[in-house]
Amino acid sequence: MATAWGVGIATLDHNGATLDVRFRAVGLGDAVPADAPSVSTSVDTDPDRGVALRAVSLVVDTDAAPADGADAYLRLNLLSRRLMKPRSMNLDGVFGHLQNVAWTDRGPVAVESIESVQWNLARKGQHLVVHGVDKFPRMVDYVVP
Repeated sequence: MATAWGVGIATLDHNGATLDVRFRAVGLGDAVPADAPSVSTSVDTDPDRGVALRAVSLVVDTDAAPADGADAYLRLNLLSRRLMKPRSMNLDGVFGHLQNVAWTDRGPVAVESIESVQWNLARKGQHLVVHGVDKFPRMVDYVVP
């Protein structure tokens, strides 16, 4: 069994669906090392985007199919950082765990919330730039090769 771990911050929509996970540290192994960077365990919100931010720490079996959105994002991060090669892990069903997301200059936003987020910001004299709508973010927003 091959295993990998990650610690980071997940962005969740108002229904609790994972929009993204920004990993502070990832690696191969069956446990998060004691000296791995930590993230705050508090739950925070971003009312402008209508999202919750939660700390995540996970260890996954990369031979098994992804279990949820955080697991899927960890696998994508491992590939992007070149810690694992393509086809070296199980990605069966990965698309089913990824939401269509509006990738914006303020971070991920649930697609169905875009108009209300734009309106709430416009009332403050602010603008939201949407870079695209897709299941995958731009890699360089998360990992610079």
